Amino acid sequence: MLSELAARQSGLLPDSTRCQPRWRTRGFYLQLTLLLLLAWSNQSLAVILWSDPSSMLIFENSAGRDILEGAVKRDDAANDTLYFKFHVDPQSDSTTEEYFAAFELYEGEVERLGIGNALKAWAYSAFFEQARQPESGPAPDYLDLHSSVLDQSASGATSSYEFPRRGVERTIVFKVQYVPGGDDLVTVWLNPDLSPGANEVYQADALTTRFSANASFDELRLRHGGNGTGWIFSGLAIATSFADFVDTSSAKPAAPASDNNFSAQRQSFQSWQRETGMPRSAIRALAQTRDGYLWLGGDDGLARFDGVRFVNLDLGAVAGGNGVRTLLGDSYGALWIGTSGGGLLRWVKDAFVSLNAGDGLPTNSITALAEDNNGRVWIGTELGLRLWQDGKIFALGGDETLRDAHITALCRDTSGAMWIGVGGVGIFRFRGGALTAVTDPEMEVLLRQPHCLLLDRSERIWVGAGEDFVLCWESGQWRRFRIPRHSAMPFVSSLAEQPDGSVWAGSTSEGLFQFKQGKLSAINASAGLLDNRVTALFTDRDGYLWIGRDSGLSRLRRDQLFAIGQNEGLGFGAVQGLAEVTPGVVWAVKANDGLYRWDGRTFSRLTAAGLSPRDPKLGAMLVTRDGSCWVASTNGLLLFRDPQAVADESRLLELNGVSLTALAEGNDHSIWAGSRESDLWQLARGQWTRAAQFPSSNGITALVAEQDGSLWVGTDGSGLFRWNKSGRAHFSRTNGLASDSIRTLHRDADGTLWIGTAGGGLARWRNGQITTFTTQQGLLENTVVQIQEDNAGRLWLGGHRGIACVSKGDFNADAAGKPNSVFPHLYGSADGMPSEECSAGFFPSGLKTKSGMLWFATLKGVAAVNPELLPTNTTAPAVILENILVDGVSVGSFRSAIARGGFPMTNLAPLRIGAGKHRIELHYTSINFDVPERLRFRYQLEGLDAEWVEAGPRRAAFYNYVPPGDYRFRLAASSGGDAWNESEATLVMSVSRHFWQRWWVLALAATSVLAIVGGGVRFLEKRKAQRRLQRLEQERALERERHRIAQDLHDEMGAKLCRISFLSEHAQRNDHAQGEVRSQINTIADASRELLHTLDEIVWAVNPHNDTLEHVASYINQYAQNYFHNTGVECVLDMPDQFEPHPIASAARHHLFLAVHEAFTNILKHSGATSAKVVLLCHAGNFEIHIEDNGKGFNFAAQQDAAQKNSNSEDGLRNMRQRLEGIGGSCFLESIPGRGTKICFILPLNNANTGKLTT
Repeated sequence: MLSELAARQSGLLPDSTRCQPRWRTRGFYLQLTLLLLLAWSNQSLAVILWSDPSSMLIFENSAGRDILEGAVKRDDAANDTLYFKFHVDPQSDSTTEEYFAAFELYEGEVERLGIGNALKAWAYSAFFEQARQPESGPAPDYLDLHSSVLDQSASGATSSYEFPRRGVERTIVFKVQYVPGGDDLVTVWLNPDLSPGANEVYQADALTTRFSANASFDELRLRHGGNGTGWIFSGLAIATSFADFVDTSSAKPAAPASDNNFSAQRQSFQSWQRETGMPRSAIRALAQTRDGYLWLGGDDGLARFDGVRFVNLDLGAVAGGNGVRTLLGDSYGALWIGTSGGGLLRWVKDAFVSLNAGDGLPTNSITALAEDNNGRVWIGTELGLRLWQDGKIFALGGDETLRDAHITALCRDTSGAMWIGVGGVGIFRFRGGALTAVTDPEMEVLLRQPHCLLLDRSERIWVGAGEDFVLCWESGQWRRFRIPRHSAMPFVSSLAEQPDGSVWAGSTSEGLFQFKQGKLSAINASAGLLDNRVTALFTDRDGYLWIGRDSGLSRLRRDQLFAIGQNEGLGFGAVQGLAEVTPGVVWAVKANDGLYRWDGRTFSRLTAAGLSPRDPKLGAMLVTRDGSCWVASTNGLLLFRDPQAVADESRLLELNGVSLTALAEGNDHSIWAGSRESDLWQLARGQWTRAAQFPSSNGITALVAEQDGSLWVGTDGSGLFRWNKSGRAHFSRTNGLASDSIRTLHRDADGTLWIGTAGGGLARWRNGQITTFTTQQGLLENTVVQIQEDNAGRLWLGGHRGIACVSKGDFNADAAGKPNSVFPHLYGSADGMPSEECSAGFFPSGLKTKSGMLWFATLKGVAAVNPELLPTNTTAPAVILENILVDGVSVGSFRSAIARGGFPMTNLAPLRIGAGKHRIELHYTSINFDVPERLRFRYQLEGLDAEWVEAGPRRAAFYNYVPPGDYRFRLAASSGGDAWNESEATLVMSVSRHFWQRWWVLALAATSVLAIVGGGVRFLEKRKAQRRLQRLEQERALERERHRIAQDLHDEMGAKLCRISFLSEHAQRNDHAQGEVRSQINTIADASRELLHTLDEIVWAVNPHNDTLEHVASYINQYAQNYFHNTGVECVLDMPDQFEPHPIASAARHHLFLAVHEAFTNILKHSGATSAKVVLLCHAGNFEIHIEDNGKGFNFAAQQDAAQKNSNSEDGLRNMRQRLEGIGGSCFLESIPGRGTKICFILPLNNANTGKLTT
């Protein structure tokens, strides 16, 4: 088969072997003309001859059986025309070949004509008997049907046929024009347009196949054989006119009322396999408790699930190792756990209560659980039925029928009646104290084998019965459905209903089956279910279906996003424009491929007068308020006045040489167009006018008209403009935008303008202010090329990495300065996008349809989103404080649900923690199965945390140390918007103190410490005072000693030196001393005088009475007068009348005096001065001595260099500086040759050598 298929697809077989009809040449045209006239003349007599609207799953039924029962038949003598219609939902497809499935016409036991999928064909095809062979040779046994949705052949070329695909439903209509005695003329339309006003004349050639075959019949059979799980047939009908299948009230094909029907059937599974905390065995039971947890029971235990984490609860100690068989969450919030041998458990207030045979149960093997309207729990066991109420177990009185019976199922209907399934016995209803058996002679055998029960909202009774049957009691009769089987026992073990009325059946080996609107659909491993062994079904409070499997847990969810592309007739490549021309009918523009029309099911190429089939010039599209559709091209605008009429003529309003990229409608109904050349054009009354030009080399990318007549103009490189005829306002990176490349614009109902940029994120213009949002605030990316807004006020942003949905409230919160970031819901290739990169370069770029669907043009087709399926999160989620760990040890559960479903917050007992340094962990959660990743939390420990701690998605709070005291822990959650739950979960906690941390102990300790510190301070101060007194005594003793030394030097040595000086002077006056003797006497006299002066200086320096600033100044003053006396140098002295009584140490006085002496000496020896000036003053806390002369001066820098080269040379200047630095002072010298020398000595009065006088 594969080699034959490859040969056909690659073109190795001639076209005549593929789908060329076998026309009879003899008299063909005459017959065709006569039959067409006959068909036309019988239009007024059109009637439905036979129909069956029900759904039938046909699976491996061999030759099948007749379903017409003689209602309609035609033989070889017939000369009229019949129309046949049927709808198929393939469960077998190209991935399960080889197989066949068909709507077949039989004549007796002879196959005449089959329409569906031939065994060797793979594609939709027709096959027929070969009794009549054409003279040219044998004909093929099947023909591929033409389709407008094309598949690629093996060689890669585009074919004219279509493969059946699971989940892609098709309607087939075929016409048989009976020719007496010859092959009949057959015309087949694959998925024709049957909308109001459609007829066979308007059907496209691309979906029409014509051939001839013997179509005589007296039986109609639906058949399937081979691989796969069959086809579902529905909507069967036989009529005398094509018009019998449509409404002929309009000449135009009308659109469907809504376009979201396409996504209504799209479903997928979210699965968990062997996650941490999950039961490792098959999941036997599912339930949901009032706090929102989903509970899973299996052979190896029990677990709960909050959407993120599975937490295992050990049943070993209370269930004896027995597995869980059934679960029930009652109206009081308790969880009931029925085990396979460990009795019944009740989980309430975070503790297990065990009930077993000793408490009144007939056996410890529990099979079913249910709760009635009175709050009583019905307990089904292998040996009978019991009820629990107020802690007591009792039997159901009044009837012995259920004694020792094996209860297989329990459920409650809307009236409060309880339904009971009993294995080997039947089904019973208990109402008003009476037990009534459900009987039906035709179904007696199956009713005795109930595995599960369901009473749906329509009050239908559903029973999983027998080996492979589902029974439904509806309208006073039983309907029987038989499911496909590939194993010995594929019985239905569980049933569940969703809010939309869908009933689901879970088979132990065949997967899932959906019953909806009279139609049966099979969903198994080939449709996305991880395995076919369904062991439990449950519908949660939000209406989602949960599936327990052998290998894990799954949740059924309707897809929000679906792709429209090759399979829907749109072909490959980028879409560059979208417009809804009438509700449910969408046009799409493809570059180099022309216009396409979506009719609610498929796309077809739009052929209109004046429009080329593959026009490479088409671009942006705009539907105006009057219903007209405008399509941009390189030569102007194409106008479709009435786009609802497929054959409507188009009109070209020429604008040669201009490439239009953006369109908008003004308030005056004129058309505004932006070009790639950055020109703004206006079309009014059929005339083009260039209104403005903008400074951008890459053109205008978006246009939005305001109510006041102004236009928002987005450019690619020059930012955003608000333009009117009187001027323009410019917005760019210099005044708020993060990028000057504008990609799209959207104006919401509040007048806010949203701006999509390339690389600069999303910007918002409101009240004259621009705010920018980028990836730093949580956006998926910084390039936004399409912006749509749904009916809930959320923004949908298309970019280069997918689609992001963000609530406008998130942006408002961030713009108000709150620390909240945005938490977008993201869509990408994993969600079904044909390409994550949305198209750009045209405007309008996306589409919001009348039904609320959002369409995004991408590089590989269209991504359509149904935003109604995304929860709006208008209310804050419940929060649950699950557990508290102190130093890694649990101190008990503290679960408390907040503000959900009307249940109040549970009051929590205060938590008391012992004394010591502890690490405290608080674990919390919030139940959300839709978008758990969007949940964010915040908490605050009042008394320790100054403000809320933003925890993000983290579900635990950690405190490494909490000081002793009383605290209040607050917890809140948000689902990503600005709404936080108003009543947070709260817990009062207290950390105890050690004995030594008691207040009176601390007070006593503080008093003792104060006393000790005070005593210590007093002792230290006393010691310090004593040492200071001793030091003063020593200083006084030293001063007395210095005074004594000075006095002794003055009295003893001074007197003797005066005597020597007197004697030497007397000897000088003696005339007898001559020559050398006289010279020696002179030397002695001079030396004695100098020694006397030196002694006087030493006495002055040693004497403590001179240790004051005033004595220093007076001595220097007196010394200067004496030093320059009779030297030829006039000395001028300048000093204040009085100095502050500031002390100066003797060493400081000595070094200061020697420095002054050195300066005086330099004046006499080296300066050649005739005058000197000495100034003494106190300034800024310093004692300063300024000495200057009018001598010859010198080069100070050269002098310093010479001194450095000759380190052994005497340098008086260096000595002066060193003496001053030694006592904490400084020396400054200034000398200019020919202008004298100035020197300044500065001694700080607050350094260690000085201090205040003490008395």
